[in-house]
Amino acid sequence: PALAVSVGEIVAALGRVDSAAPARVGFAPDARIEAQFGRWPRDASFARAAALGLERDDSIDAIIRDYATRP
Repeated sequence: PALAVSVGEIVAALGRVDSAAPARVGFAPDARIEAQFGRWPRDASFARAAALGLERDDSIDAIIRDYATRP
């Protein structure tokens, strides 16, 4: 299962872990990335993944916090 979050939500979550992080993020269109990821639905169902026993992360904040605090 995955979380449906925007780039803006990810940057905001980065800022809650490191207040200087958002200033280091730049935005520039990239046709290759947009072609692959730009049209993914934000309201997709992850019921099948859950039925298979895959667990969903609590939030984008939890993912970033876990990454930032790993050894």
